[in-house]
Amino acid sequence: MTDSNIQPELISLKSKLVNEIEKDEKVVESATKRIEANKTLLHAVNGSLGAIVAEVTGYGGLAETVRAAIEALEKAVFVPHDIEREIRAQHPAAPLNKPGVRRTLWTFAEKGEIKLLRKGNNREPAQYERIHRFKRVGGSNEEQAKRQVVQPDLVPNETKVSE
Repeated sequence: MTDSNIQPELISLKSKLVNEIEKDEKVVESATKRIEANKTLLHAVNGSLGAIVAEVTGYGGLAETVRAAIEALEKAVFVPHDIEREIRAQHPAAPLNKPGVRRTLWTFAEKGEIKLLRKGNNREPAQYERIHRFKRVGGSNEEQAKRQVVQPDLVPNETKVSE
């Protein structure tokens, strides 16, 4: 082909590319606006989910839900999956945040509320042991302030309350 034949095609290609770029920029702008709107909506939904979880479980936070699940377990040694199963059994309508449950268990172990028996890895889950049980007294704020620890005594089937 000669230069005279190529030039009109290049000019046509240039105008098509400019039109495509303008269309793509409009799509990106529209998507950016939609993303911002969805982020705002997601924030509102997350806030509502917190209220729903509190309404369904009766607890304000994940820590209280996990604490209740630990108390409900029959065995003292457990893995995160046991807690998740117990939460689903107690509150089937509540959404389950698996990473949050694991973080909460880790925090409880760091605070000494439960004992970390074995760290988890990709092959085996972390293993924890319940050190003591919690006895709830009063409402939500009062409940946290007046939490009493119930520790097993050396005599079987009896409990000793320490304040």
